[in-house]
Order: sequence, then structure tokens, then C-alpha cells
Amino acid sequence: MTNEKHIQFLIKQADEDIGATEALFQAGYYGQTLFWAHLTLEKLCKALWVFKNGSENYPYVHNLLRLLMECKVDLTDEQKLFYAEMNQFQAAGRYGDYLQKLESTVTSDVCEKLLLEVKNQILWIKQQMANK
Repeated sequence: MTNEKHIQFLIKQADEDIGATEALFQAGYYGQTLFWAHLTLEKLCKALWVFKNGSENYPYVHNLLRLLMECKVDLTDEQKLFYAEMNQFQAAGRYGDYLQKLESTVTSDVCEKLLLEVKNQILWIKQQMANK
């Protein structure tokens, strides 16, 4: 698969994942919502990694900040804080006890606020791939 096809594949998956994210939010599963939001961002970060590094051999990690740092994009302090916060949700769907604890602490308002920023970051990441 060419790098461009790999990028488009990851973007398509991320676009589908954000739909699942929104459905989970509507159903009131806030921990799972943020897990899927993290997956969405992770796939887009990996697409950006391929775009910026010219290789489809992106690191098999879940750390959004690490992926973005390896893309050598300029992040604001607010973005760094946001991606650090989102990193905690990568474990939510993988470990049941962690998910249960997370579900009890994530409110609808917190989830909605984070989802709004996820959508802003989706646009930002895609914009980074539009700029050569």
C-alpha cells in the first residue's frame, strides 16, 4: 500500500470511529465515548505521522503526544494539555476495572466538553496534512 493510500485508510477509519464515538455519547457511555475519541485521534495522528515521515511504519503506540512530537508539528500549550488528558482514555476500553472507575468519574458535561475539543483537533490534524 502506498503512503497516500495508507493515510486515506487511516482517515476513513477515524471518520467511522467518530461516528461510533457520537453514538456512545448519546447512549450515555462516557468512558467508552472517550476511549473511541482517543482511537479516532490516534488514527489521525498515525496518518499525520505517515504524511510527515514518509513511511507507513508508524510506531505501534497509543501515546498521542509522542506521535505528534514525532511529526514535528507545533503544538500550543493548550494542545499539549489536551492530548495529555486524552491519553488517559486509551486504556479505558482495554481494562475493565479501569473503565468502571473511569465511567464513575466522567460526567456528561466533561465528556461533551472533551468531544468538542476532539472535533476541533480532528480538523486541525487534517489541516496539517493539507499543508505540504
